[in-house]
Amino acid sequence: MKKFLLAGFMVFLLVGSTGCSKEETVKIDEHDWNMTFVLSSEDGRVLGCAPEHYEAHKEDENIKEMNLDCVVSDGKYTITDVTNNTEYSGTYKVMEENKDSVIYSLTSEEGTGIAVTSITKGDDGSRTPTLIISMDGYDLNFQSEELE
Repeated sequence: MKKFLLAGFMVFLLVGSTGCSKEETVKIDEHDWNMTFVLSSEDGRVLGCAPEHYEAHKEDENIKEMNLDCVVSDGKYTITDVTNNTEYSGTYKVMEENKDSVIYSLTSEEGTGIAVTSITKGDDGSRTPTLIISMDGYDLNFQSEELE
């Protein structure tokens, strides 16, 4: 009987651990990032949004339509403002990592900031890699292609 209980417990652990493997950690340099929204760090107001979200916000004349991309590789990041043909760049390093998210420190000529990557889970079961950068009074929200 003890062997049966022990075998059952081992199967439970094995099944439980493989079920958790679907929730992989999102690394900043493993995705191409497209901006969804830019918020004020001070009060959370939406300041800008991607073209695909602008229709829902266009009645607010303070919200700008923006197109930002973020490319990350080898400890460096570049945010390109496609709207104004401007680039911002700097370096990053991992501060903390767990199974749900990774927190990074950012450094650029403009100053320092922080970034976090994780998975955004939709009500429909979708899973989208998400990057949030907080720097210089702005919170930039980026997303990548949905995971399968």
